[in-house]
Amino acid sequence: MRSIFVLITMLWSSHLFSQEVPEIPIIDGIVEYSEVIESNGTKSELYSNAKTWAANFFRSAKDAISLDDSENGRLIAKYNSYPSFSYLGQKRTAEVRMSIQVDCKDGRYRYIVRVLDYYHNKTPQDIGELMDLADGKKKSLTNNKGYAKKQLTGIIGSVNTLITSLKYGMNSKDNDF
Repeated sequence: MRSIFVLITMLWSSHLFSQEVPEIPIIDGIVEYSEVIESNGTKSELYSNAKTWAANFFRSAKDAISLDDSENGRLIAKYNSYPSFSYLGQKRTAEVRMSIQVDCKDGRYRYIVRVLDYYHNKTPQDIGELMDLADGKKKSLTNNKGYAKKQLTGIIGSVNTLITSLKYGMNSKDNDF
């Protein structure tokens, strides 16, 4: 009876402390987040907001923007993020390279964020492999489930920071001071 109680307690506690594998949308091998957002602005107002956001968000918008097409209302920029996380008492950092495309039309805009590359000098896995490790479908000598989950959480955090900033910038109204 006591061993059954101990077994049930262990299973219950392991369930409480288990982390879910973060959801990352992979389409044809590419991590891609996109959304169409309704807005009251005209195409030119939304495009102007996107340009203003880029100028404020990127260290050098001139260097970050790879396509600036005002006629079609499209802006494409590249962005590198360096998420850090603690593991076994050590601070670790990775690099997430992304592109963001903003398409503006009257009354709406769309963003597409693509993760172009992920690099971590201690673990050689790509994002798909990290998901398999975090889910327990794959084993590695250089990585484990918990660390893979931390890496995935860092990637998602980088993407969310970019998207949240864009949404805030696109909702800006030009104060006619």
